[in-house]
Amino acid sequence: MSLENERQYRKLIYLSSNKIREDIKAQKNLWKPRPFTCRPADNIHWEFPFMATTYYDLVYSQGACPTQRQFWGEYMQAHDGKFQCLSEDVRVAMRGRVCRAYNSFVLEHHLLAIAVESRQFDVCFKSEYYDVFGKVDLIVKRSGNAYGVESYISTSNSLNWLATKRNRPKANLDIPIVSLPLEIHDGEKIAGINLYPLWYIDRLVAIIEAHDTAKKQLTQAQIGEVTYVDSNQQLSFI
Repeated sequence: MSLENERQYRKLIYLSSNKIREDIKAQKNLWKPRPFTCRPADNIHWEFPFMATTYYDLVYSQGACPTQRQFWGEYMQAHDGKFQCLSEDVRVAMRGRVCRAYNSFVLEHHLLAIAVESRQFDVCFKSEYYDVFGKVDLIVKRSGNAYGVESYISTSNSLNWLATKRNRPKANLDIPIVSLPLEIHDGEKIAGINLYPLWYIDRLVAIIEAHDTAKKQLTQAQIGEVTYVDSNQQLSFI
């Protein structure tokens, strides 16, 4: 396996939920993105290079959550050749997108921590490959069965993004994917980032159990393969 492939399949380092909280608390003056009022004009067509790789790199090198400033700086340095031609307004808008991604990475890292600490799973990890190409935030194994977990904040913007993400090409995981909605009022906001309590893992376990119960009651000949289950136990099929 090449070094590049090894990087793709690496797992995110486990940090305790308390460690993540303390790392985030220590930050001062997180940059708050202003409203996205500009677009990449001037006939510039561009896409964001993978941001997860930068987050994983920094966690591996530091053994801690990077700061937002570190994440932004490292990402820009790694891709400076791609972005240096952009106008200042577009760079500011781009910084807003990158900083929002940083908040999501920290939230998902903390979700991994509380899933591990719950001791409710035989295996629990977050993989760079599945994050980028599988579009799932966690892989868990319970009672011999593996599941991909996608999480999202229950807001209209997040639901729109979730629909977009589901329609994008992705790696075939060959495992069911369960959907874990996060209610914005349940999170504890630390330095502008929502971190969720341990009882959310009980909710995830309940969703997985609902999936298993539904799958036993249905046959593939009747309706197909179960792919998503939400907290209301609504099923969608392919």
